[in-house]
Amino acid sequence: MHRLHRILTSLTVLTLGVALPCRAGEQTRPAPTRPGARGLPPGMEARITVDGEEVSPEDMERRLPKRIRVRCPVCDLALMVRPRSLRFSASESDRDLCPHPTGAKSPVSELIVCPRCGFSGTERQHARGLSDERAQWVRTHLTPRTQRAIRDLLTRKLTRLQLQPDELWKIFRDDTQENAEDQVLEELVPDTIRSANALAFAERFYPESYAVRARLTWLTAWSHRRVVAAPIPADFLMRALRRIQTHLDEASAYAPAPKDRVNELASMFQDSERFGLVDRQVIRLMMAGDYERLGYLDWAAASLQRCRNSARNDQGWEEAIREGTDAGANPPEQAVMQQRNEIIRLASQRLESNREEARLLGEAAELLRKALRQELETGEVYPPKHIPAMVYLVGEFERRAGRPGRAYAWLDAASELHPPGDHIGVEIFALDQISALRTALGDDPIPPNPQMGDDGPMLQALAARLREASTSEAEAAPAAQAPATPDRP
Repeated sequence: MHRLHRILTSLTVLTLGVALPCRAGEQTRPAPTRPGARGLPPGMEARITVDGEEVSPEDMERRLPKRIRVRCPVCDLALMVRPRSLRFSASESDRDLCPHPTGAKSPVSELIVCPRCGFSGTERQHARGLSDERAQWVRTHLTPRTQRAIRDLLTRKLTRLQLQPDELWKIFRDDTQENAEDQVLEELVPDTIRSANALAFAERFYPESYAVRARLTWLTAWSHRRVVAAPIPADFLMRALRRIQTHLDEASAYAPAPKDRVNELASMFQDSERFGLVDRQVIRLMMAGDYERLGYLDWAAASLQRCRNSARNDQGWEEAIREGTDAGANPPEQAVMQQRNEIIRLASQRLESNREEARLLGEAAELLRKALRQELETGEVYPPKHIPAMVYLVGEFERRAGRPGRAYAWLDAASELHPPGDHIGVEIFALDQISALRTALGDDPIPPNPQMGDDGPMLQALAARLREASTSEAEAAPAAQAPATPDRP
């Protein structure tokens, strides 16, 4: 198992999780449980591990290395960046390697982004600089795109802040330092901007680097998944969150895996006597986050659509206003309308990220195919021991993108590929995800792979390449020396 983790970590600089997805819907379904930490919904408890030791966010802040100043090669803005050398384990990861470092403020990739011009790249790219042509392309294409993305994040605050489009980057300014007018805390920039800008730059200037583009594509997809699975903001929904959290704590003394938590939430949703209209819409938002992590993106989208439609059309909101149970310090009508608008906003935002993740994972699978084809032609992309992991990722990305026929072909192939040496584990994960694929389809048969004409020969060639590598490795191993037989007297 540890060998498999090292292989996959070398592909993504991240840690592979081991949560097993299962069928879950808005009806209660039994699911196996496993021991863990205290039971909380995704992201509501900050748990960060450094060298096997769990630390609080405050301790993590003290342990993190001091920020260094990196100059943007395009606009010369000072970016205060934490060195990416510190390795920490995310509290949870998904079966396609996506980490969920709850409570950690540092980005989960090596990319550094400038919020003023939008350039995103590694620390080495920032130090090396850009040509005039590429810098101009960044100003023309990435700067307006970054301004739009930041403006979308500030829909409720933009009027109060009174910032012009070219001043929006100032919301990330480092207010902890004096005379830091042109200095920003880079870690505050959302990962969706960081990854998407790096991907756009790679598509323009490195179109043939399929492996690089594939990784940036799935990093961008993961950033959207973390939007869907993010903690529910408590600005207007605190009382609903407390009721839901209290029930989850009573139901489980440990942190359940997403598959277990979503089934408990589904059971809670059915209890309309205990949980009111606002509670049940928050439950739907939380269920969508778990579905997203398990790879059932269609189910997540359905939960979000029902949540948004209910907030817009359900007549029960009038009853909630009359009861005023969640009013708090505000008049009942005002409080309930704030909750209703917040639910609509969250459901709409997360539904958009859900669709983006599905699209991007489909693109990542196509790029990985091209990278593997490049490997067969040149033998210079990945070592042979990485091929089973790449085949597995193609299948898992296809499953999450809603292409069951393609997913099954690649997951089935991954379950039968064996890398050189004694590296094992990918086949186990592949078989688990085939079960998840069958769960999502229910009684429907797995459809045929529409690309089998191209995929079949490629998978056969990859299997042959692995057999060759295994044979070469066995021949290169020194033969065991037989002990010398002493001469008889």
